[in-house]
Amino acid sequence: MDASIDLNGGQLAGAALVGKDLSGADLSGADLSYAFLSEANLTGANLTGANLRNANIVECNLTGANLTRADLTSADLSESALTNAILTNAIIEDAVISCDEPEDSYDGIVSGNITGVPIDLHHSLKLVIGFLVGPEVDLQGVNIAGTSLSEVNLYNANFRGANLRGANLSGAWLGRTDFTGADLIAADLSGTTNGNGMLTVPGPVLVDCKLTQAKLNYAMLEMSDLRGATLVGADLSNSRLSMANLDGVDLSRSLMHGVTGSQINGTPKALPEGWFLHNGELMNQS
Repeated sequence: MDASIDLNGGQLAGAALVGKDLSGADLSGADLSYAFLSEANLTGANLTGANLRNANIVECNLTGANLTRADLTSADLSESALTNAILTNAIIEDAVISCDEPEDSYDGIVSGNITGVPIDLHHSLKLVIGFLVGPEVDLQGVNIAGTSLSEVNLYNANFRGANLRGANLSGAWLGRTDFTGADLIAADLSGTTNGNGMLTVPGPVLVDCKLTQAKLNYAMLEMSDLRGATLVGADLSNSRLSMANLDGVDLSRSLMHGVTGSQINGTPKALPEGWFLHNGELMNQS
């Protein structure tokens, strides 16, 4: 459909739109309650403030769609692709947001201030204080300080510039997770992993992160990028840092008992007393 077609505020309650091409359409403020939209193409559609209560949105392509402030109460989005879709301030009470397809159906999804609890939510996603959290999601700049994301799969998620101060990420899967510039002061990243038992990938990107007094004990940080990070007073005991990039990292007063680290890249700004880097290996004089 041509993006210039304007259905803004349209009265389409109960409309039969099965399989229709609505890509790029302006459906902002439209009444699509009880509409039949299964297998429709809504790629890039503007559904801002749309009423989609009880709508059948099964097997739809909602890639890049804007669902800001949309009312999805009791809507069925089974098997629908929401890649890069925006659900900020959406209502998802009793909605079905799940599929049997690969988890990339939710890659890049943007959320915040979501209200309501879905009746069925894909196993890879978790609703945390109004945010949809999971692998590949876009949570850049969000404020979720002090929240619990313990044991959540956050593979390749975007937390650039986010406030995670005091958050609990213990046991979370952080393979390729991007925390560039994030505030992780006093956060708990203990036991975090960059593998799922079958696959090991580079660890999290922690470039320029604030990790003062953070807990990283027993964390798997192999191949992680920590350039410029501040870990003053952090607990890194028994963590694994092999092949990590520690260039410019401040590790002063950190706890490093039992740390393993070889093939280290870069030169740390500071190491705790008694520790030094020799031929890419972290070593303790004692």
